Amino acid sequence: MLNEPVDSRISPIAIGDIGAKVEVHNGQHLKSTCTINKLDKMYVCGFRYHFANDVTESIDFTDYSSLTINLSVTGPNNNGSVRLQLTSFNDSYASKENVDTQKYQGVTLDNSVTPFAYNIPLVNFEVESWWLYRYNIGMRDSLAELDKVTGFVIVHNGFSAPGEYRISVNELMLEGRYLSVITAICVLLIFTFIIVVLLIARHRYMLKSQIELDVLTGVLNRSGMNSFLKRQLRRKRKRNTFGVIFIDIDDFKKVNDTYGHDFGDEILMTFGAHCKQFINSCLPPDSVSKLVRVSGDEFVVIVRTTDKSLIELLCRTLCESFESGLLTSIGNFSINISVGGAFGWPDEDGIDTLLKQADKAMYIAKQNGKNQWRVYGKNTS
Repeated sequence: MLNEPVDSRISPIAIGDIGAKVEVHNGQHLKSTCTINKLDKMYVCGFRYHFANDVTESIDFTDYSSLTINLSVTGPNNNGSVRLQLTSFNDSYASKENVDTQKYQGVTLDNSVTPFAYNIPLVNFEVESWWLYRYNIGMRDSLAELDKVTGFVIVHNGFSAPGEYRISVNELMLEGRYLSVITAICVLLIFTFIIVVLLIARHRYMLKSQIELDVLTGVLNRSGMNSFLKRQLRRKRKRNTFGVIFIDIDDFKKVNDTYGHDFGDEILMTFGAHCKQFINSCLPPDSVSKLVRVSGDEFVVIVRTTDKSLIELLCRTLCESFESGLLTSIGNFSINISVGGAFGWPDEDGIDTLLKQADKAMYIAKQNGKNQWRVYGKNTS
């Protein structure tokens, strides 16, 4: 790994009032020299080496089991510690302009006897805690990432006497097993098969989403509602009762006429998200529900439940939930809704009768001044 010209890929590291330089001997041996005149603080000295001129280019270390390094440390004493760090680059946390943002994964080397060859299992490399704290790294990126190694860093610290210290790296070599050609082909075929299966499944899911989901709001459309009902009606339960809630945004045409259709679409998207979140928060765990956009500003909630009072509660609280308006791009926007509910058993036509009853209850709510709710058979006379 050190048998190519490397002058443009190495740089010294010096923390504190310290003189540091890095030299290349015979095109493959690296030597870092640190000169400390006075010990009055913590010093760190060493060098950084990149495998390529582009600091984002990397090598996959996961094909290997260990790393062997042959180095020597000389100086007034060897009481300090030497730390070997592997650096990794990933766009999610690192910047090409700042090499310090690359992930640092390190191990401490025993330099009590030098020179020495040290074989390090790659599983021993751990992400440096200082790097996690400095760049506020989240849990997802806090683990070692040895499939994108861009280079290595060697630093020496803990100096206990002034003078000149030298770290020489004579060899750095990866060791481990590799796949045979036949095994590699088998793995590739299996991987290809899995990719094809996943792509087919994803394609089917996307087609189903296009058919059954409303493009604007992301809730079910009429086709999706019919598929949901077919699945529910096939599941035999002790009581096969449903609640249906019809929702209409009052005077929605005025919103489009006054603010334009783009803002009207924003209202519908925000309205759908609000209704979905609110209804899910109100339902008990054993209830099954779906929100459906049946036309421009009309939505339907279908709830599989044995509790008729739950439908009345949802109708009332859903109306009340819009008293403070909707948060939009132009601020808090006031809207009102008219709601109609129905409860009962499905007939030979599914829940068409319940849909008509809920629609009628909603229409009566509108006739009585809007911004209110009605439940069929209770307050629709």
